[in-house]
Amino acid sequence: MELIAVITTVEKAEDAKRLAREAVESRLAACAQLELIESTYFWDGALEDAREIRITFKTRAGLWPELKTRILELHPYETPAVYSLEVVNANEPYSEWVLQNTREPAPCPN
Repeated sequence: MELIAVITTVEKAEDAKRLAREAVESRLAACAQLELIESTYFWDGALEDAREIRITFKTRAGLWPELKTRILELHPYETPAVYSLEVVNANEPYSEWVLQNTREPAPCPN
């Protein structure tokens, strides 16, 4: 069973909490962690510095398509970064906890 961490950022705490709760309540993620960060980036040709909240969703790889779609539907940014990282060498109790707290991915249509 492959586990992943799905990551995005938002500006406002209420947006972060809404995305986190939606993912966990719908069992697309077992957990969502919120972290305050500082970001530096170019936007519309100008160098920007901003405080953001990074959201890390702990989930199954098979739920990636649905979780990504849901995040993009709710995301307030015009061009959000939404990506996943493979979780390797996770301890067994953690892996089992993620499985128990997420739902099975929908079967692929043939």
